Amino acid sequence: MSMMTTEQDAFEDAMKRFGIRSQIRLMTVGEKDEDEMRYGLFANGNVGWTEPGVLLEVPLDVCIVAPIGDDDDNGGVIATNKTAFDIVKVFEKRNAYLPTFTKKLVQAKTSERREMGLALWLLWAIRAETKGNDVWREYGQNWLPKDAHELPSMLLAREEEELSVCASFDPQLIEDAMQLKKKIKEMFVKFEIQFKSEEEIGVRDGVNVEDLYYAFSLIRSRAIAAKVGETPESRVDNTDVAVLAPCVDMANHAASKDVNALKKIGASDGGGMKGSLFRLVNGGTVDGGGGSVVLETRRAVKKDEEITISYGPRLDNKELMRAYGFCLEANKFDRLEIGQQRSNETTWALNATKMRSMCEEMEIVYRGVDEKTLNYVDAIVRSVSLDESDFRDDDASAATTTTEENVVNNNAKELENAFKIHALWSVRLNAILETLSETDLEDEMASLIETAEERNRKKQNDGATAFLPAVLRYKQNHIRFLAKGCEVLQSYIDWLDDEEEEEEEI
Repeated sequence: MSMMTTEQDAFEDAMKRFGIRSQIRLMTVGEKDEDEMRYGLFANGNVGWTEPGVLLEVPLDVCIVAPIGDDDDNGGVIATNKTAFDIVKVFEKRNAYLPTFTKKLVQAKTSERREMGLALWLLWAIRAETKGNDVWREYGQNWLPKDAHELPSMLLAREEEELSVCASFDPQLIEDAMQLKKKIKEMFVKFEIQFKSEEEIGVRDGVNVEDLYYAFSLIRSRAIAAKVGETPESRVDNTDVAVLAPCVDMANHAASKDVNALKKIGASDGGGMKGSLFRLVNGGTVDGGGGSVVLETRRAVKKDEEITISYGPRLDNKELMRAYGFCLEANKFDRLEIGQQRSNETTWALNATKMRSMCEEMEIVYRGVDEKTLNYVDAIVRSVSLDESDFRDDDASAATTTTEENVVNNNAKELENAFKIHALWSVRLNAILETLSETDLEDEMASLIETAEERNRKKQNDGATAFLPAVLRYKQNHIRFLAKGCEVLQSYIDWLDDEEEEEEEI
């Protein structure tokens, strides 16, 4: 871990000026010549040893808080546009007045207008030279990823050379990316963004479609979703909001069992989002219970330990790639489809208990086996059995089945279904391998990833983005998962075959 002292000092100085309370510091993980150099938050000292401790506390009026979704009839609850007005008002009081057109969209009643308003708010906040808008401008210039070279996103990826990597194993990602880009383009035209002046949107050179792809990439990967909550006292309704909080979004994701911090929104004396807004609107500050976005310890954190959070419960690699542009090796929440059609899924489902017995008997899993193998095997068993029972997020193995199984314990049928799934997975694996040229799969994938990272690091004029190495790693992890699935299924087929022979001998 290293970082130039001047940059670390600059970050600490900025947090103080932003009014952010902190027991953390910013550092880089990895060296400059390594493949995966990235920012991370680290504890300055031991925190949360006797009770949950606050690692980072960002005043809510520094944050971008915007309503999302449609303004539905909430049965007499105060209208959503009142909430939007209050949210904007507290931000403007602390920072600067929003541009007229952006403010109009943020306070609108339809989801499309609100989404565009949020994107324009973010672009204005990080780019405008407006007096008083120092927090987000400084944060955007110094610590937010600035472009496609720094921000891995399917919205910023090139279709032919980067999105197409998914064609052999996750073609839906390509379709999802194109549909989302199409929607953004349609909103760009519908709201005539290209014709808006600096006075209307606050950005000197205007906003183009690529700018919106960038803004929505940041929102998708960094915004915290929250409900305001209904209460007569605070005069706010139960609308949903998206919260962008500087510094909080620099905490990295980790597997559930390794997470040591939680994101929370609320006043210092409780009340959640609704309490925070009430206090802010009535002149409260973070010191007086005015509300903040907090990183709080989930367990005891040691000095110099990296602060990690969960970006969402039980996210598989498909979801991680779409929202955040990265994936996890041996992700225990990944699943493989077991049928050509949905109707085949239940028909072909295998017996989870028998498969787990086989894995122990054949010593595929055993006491002391590495965590990656445990995650792979459990994900494979859950894939073929459609069994999600007794899933404990803090348990890497999570291998206990407690619900009644809905498959017939028939050895011949079990063997037949295992053959079908194995054949299907083998075809899919071979289809992916045919897109590669070298005989040594791991060497070729490692070489492709290294080349992609080097191209992106040097920002060559070939247009490669940060999504290219990320999507190649996604492909590599899917190949490993599918190959392990075929291997485990073959062992299960052999095991069932031996059982059948023993029964015939008896």
